[in-house]
Amino acid sequence: MPFETTLSVEEVKDGEKGQWRLWARLVYRGRFDRFEVPSGFVTDFASVPRVLWGLFPPYGRHTKAAVLHDYLYHLGAKGTDL
Repeated sequence: MPFETTLSVEEVKDGEKGQWRLWARLVYRGRFDRFEVPSGFVTDFASVPRVLWGLFPPYGRHTKAAVLHDYLYHLGAKGTDL
C-alpha cells in the first residue's frame, strides 16, 4: 500500500511560517482506495509543538502520511465526501 509518487514541495513564503505547497500531486494507493492530494495543496507536515521537535520532528519518514492526513482532514472540515 505504497505512495505512488514522490513528495515535491516548496516553502510558502507569503503564508504562516512552516507551511509547504505541493508542486506535484501526491498519490497513495491503499488496498481498496486510491487517494490523490492535488498540486497546490498547502500543508504544515506534522503539527508538532516546536518544543517537542527533538523527539517528534514535523517531517521525516512520516512526511507523506502527514500530507495525506492534512488533505483528508481538510476535505472532512469542508464536508466533502471521499
